Amino acid sequence: MEIPGDRRERDAPKPAFRQPGVQRQKQKRLVVHPRTRRHFQTRNRKYPKKNKHILQNVCRTCIVSMTEWQTSISEHIHIISFHSTGITMSQTPPRKLAILVFAAFSLFIAVLNLTHGLRSIPGYDFRLRYHEVECLRQGIDPYDIVIQKTPSTEFALFGTPEAKPGVKTLHVYTPWEYTYFLPLSFLSERAAGTVFLLISTAALALTGVYSYREGLKIRHDLFDSIFTASAALFLGYEAGEVLVMGNYGAINAFLIILLIVTVSAGHDISAGIVWAFLMTKPQIGVLFAIPLLMKRRFITAGVAVAICVICTIPPCLLCGKNPLEMILEVPRGCAFIAEENGTLLIPSTVFIRLHDKVPSAVLGGISMFIGSAICLILTWRLRKTSSWLAFFAPAVICALIWNYCKPHDRVILSAIQLLAALAAIRTDKKSVRVFSLILIALVAWPLLPDEGILTKLIRRISLGMAIFGCWILPKLHLFDAEKEPVK
Repeated sequence: MEIPGDRRERDAPKPAFRQPGVQRQKQKRLVVHPRTRRHFQTRNRKYPKKNKHILQNVCRTCIVSMTEWQTSISEHIHIISFHSTGITMSQTPPRKLAILVFAAFSLFIAVLNLTHGLRSIPGYDFRLRYHEVECLRQGIDPYDIVIQKTPSTEFALFGTPEAKPGVKTLHVYTPWEYTYFLPLSFLSERAAGTVFLLISTAALALTGVYSYREGLKIRHDLFDSIFTASAALFLGYEAGEVLVMGNYGAINAFLIILLIVTVSAGHDISAGIVWAFLMTKPQIGVLFAIPLLMKRRFITAGVAVAICVICTIPPCLLCGKNPLEMILEVPRGCAFIAEENGTLLIPSTVFIRLHDKVPSAVLGGISMFIGSAICLILTWRLRKTSSWLAFFAPAVICALIWNYCKPHDRVILSAIQLLAALAAIRTDKKSVRVFSLILIALVAWPLLPDEGILTKLIRRISLGMAIFGCWILPKLHLFDAEKEPVK
């Protein structure tokens, strides 16, 4: 079989052996062993021209492979050096200076909050959790103390006349949370508070590490990563209040990030475990069922429900109740706290004024219906996004408006801060950048302790801006990618 190129070489006119004025050059003959010569002569008789072109193709392939390998090695060396330096020419000197100033300010606030937390070990919210488990270990359900079903001289509801000096105060919490907290109850109150503060601080630090890595993925720019990490940890006084009180807010903020990581990696069982821990506060964890079930993550939901039910069994054994009875205490407790604190949609003053005309359960149900409807609509609009951070954003926002929440619960908005920072980096529209920066500044308000009317108004404005940002996010196409396969 002939190759077309061989035919052209065969049919081409051959130059004359001798040309005028050109002397014949003597060619050196290679001395080849007779046996080797006979081998090649036999081989050439069988394959007259194929051997030649096979050798050419092999040489050409080797040369191309070596060239591609050299190019790949040079690209990897460039990427490694690129990551090692981190800084590119994409940032102008004024922008670099602004990012460094913002990072220093955010770090200063974080260190100040940590200092206040170290001074108040253990926080009074942590003491409530400690006393609840201590009450449970004595065979008394804390919920019975709250509703005054079981009289006690040792324990009393926080903020009531019975909570006299020397009486251990407690409040309402989920039964599976008692199992999560049970190992800390074997330590002294101060030692357990110190461990809890370390866990909360580590949770905030890991949230900053994740935000740093997310910023580095966009353009491999060091200043982008510094900006995203600083924005995620720019939480104002609320972060300090979490550390001072010993609340679950910082841990829940990290659990939301960890849920994003596990779901993005396709680890349904691990995501279910994380979601079960996030259900420590049902008013925050329940709304994540909307995006997870919309993506058909039924295994994740099943694992979370199973863990919560299993962790309800130890408290039931301690106080002598059945699991269903203690699980039904959760919505009753939520209604009790909503009546006491109100929601962002229906303030506590409305609950008090309409207490005689409209039952508190009805007002709480209206607030829950509106908040869950907003979450469902926004999640449906974001269903085509490839970013789980953006897809979980409505659940994070609506978790603060659909049911009762405290200012320290706003620490979970670190995920929204990170999303706004990433949007500011990805977009080329000045209006989107300005909107993102304003949102980051308003979410962090107040920087100092303040519970005035202006602070309450700014908190509602920041959540309204976050809802509007989720509404327009699909039109910006900042987090669009290939469609995720449905499991």
